[in-house]
Parts: sequence; structure tokens; C-alpha cells
Amino acid sequence: MTTSAHVDTFTIDSLPPVEQLPDVLFDLPELQYPQVLNCAEALLGDTDADRPCLISDGETWSYGQTRET
Repeated sequence: MTTSAHVDTFTIDSLPPVEQLPDVLFDLPELQYPQVLNCAEALLGDTDADRPCLISDGETWSYGQTRET
């Protein structure tokens, strides 16, 4: 297991010993990620710019829109 940028260590401290953890395999090509990952890019990088991302009673913003100031 690699280190994390998270300051709170409760989760990692509460895990069982390494020898009791299951082997988690990520063999599929779509599950191959680098050690350091920009999650926003991985989750939204290929998102269609016209797809709605924020929807309220008054308006809808797409992934391609930016807020005008």
C-alpha cells in the first residue's frame, strides 16, 4: 500500500494487518492508473461538454460551461 496525502490516518490505522488483507487485482486495462492520479481528470476528462453537470430549479450548467463574472 502506498502513502496518502490525507492527514487523517483513522482508516489506515483501523485496517487489519497486511497479511490479513485480500489480494486486490486490477488486471483490466481500464483499471490501470498511475501511482499519482488527478481524480477530476480521470472522472471528468472524457465527459461530453454538453452533458448537464449542475441542475437547479432555475438553471442547468453543462460540463463545458463556465460561470460568467
